[in-house]
Amino acid sequence: MRVIVNEDPMEVAIKITAQKGPNYIRSNQSFLYRKNKNQRKTQEKLSAIVEKLTSVLQYRFHIPPKSSIIQQLSNHLERIFYQQYTTSLSYLDIYRIRKDIKLVHSIKRKLRKAHCILRMSDKSGVFRIGRTIDYNKKVEKYQKDTDAYIELSSNPLMETFEKVVRLLNDLHTKRQITARQHKRMMPDKKKIKLAYLYFIPKPHKLKINRVQVNYMVDKYIDDIFLTSNDSIETLKQMLEDANEKHPNIALTYEIGNRISFVDLQIKNQEENLITPVHHKEAAEPYVVPFKSDHPRHIFENIIRTILLRAVRYCSTLEEFNHERRAIKLMLLYNG
Repeated sequence: MRVIVNEDPMEVAIKITAQKGPNYIRSNQSFLYRKNKNQRKTQEKLSAIVEKLTSVLQYRFHIPPKSSIIQQLSNHLERIFYQQYTTSLSYLDIYRIRKDIKLVHSIKRKLRKAHCILRMSDKSGVFRIGRTIDYNKKVEKYQKDTDAYIELSSNPLMETFEKVVRLLNDLHTKRQITARQHKRMMPDKKKIKLAYLYFIPKPHKLKINRVQVNYMVDKYIDDIFLTSNDSIETLKQMLEDANEKHPNIALTYEIGNRISFVDLQIKNQEENLITPVHHKEAAEPYVVPFKSDHPRHIFENIIRTILLRAVRYCSTLEEFNHERRAIKLMLLYNG
């Protein structure tokens, strides 16, 4: 765990910075809850799974929700759930969990006492500790300098929620959507949140084609990658001119035969672009341990995602085999 402190070292950071080694992953979640809460959370997860399975079986195979097959499936899943969530832990696991939860509570108390905020940065999993008053000053300064934001006088969340509900009910009344679609699209009043920038779309990736033949541009949120046949001096001059367009625009750039773009590395090898997977220097090869009691689909998704990324990103068989060996070592290391 790595921590950046913006001012003088604070007592609140002592226990965090004292930890060395790899990123910490809690081995067991359910032990942290009391028995009645653990049973309630288990029942909620089980009910959600049974509800989805019942809906799919009824929609695709016309199986009634109260059929014996659904009941047998529900009972079987319930036995599996309670067996997984009530299995006794070893003494070492119990000791570790109790010790870690005490550490977490201690950090929370010290943060509240010192009026500090602990946040994870956008990249590299680095934690940053700062005083609440400093964060508020930075927000005010940023709003004043950019003049791009306004503070809302009221919370528009419930107004937006009511508009969505009225629209869905109207569509359902006019039979423009089915009852199943109406149920799936209806927002849950207890779970909705107001996004920080709800009026700005967040496309995962936008591709922009330039008129000039000698440019290829790709954009990802605030990162831009391009290839060009122009000289390095011409490119630098173009970027410096862009920096002078607006006082709040500050472009940083990297020019070379080998660069990284998000989690992709691009290499110019004998006028051919070779792309392996890019791993940040600060990133550590750790995922959720397989002995953890996370839902089983989490582990399947981890393996599927990293293998799919390797297939999509590696442009040569040599690069893919290199990434495959790295994935194998990472999974073996995590048990």
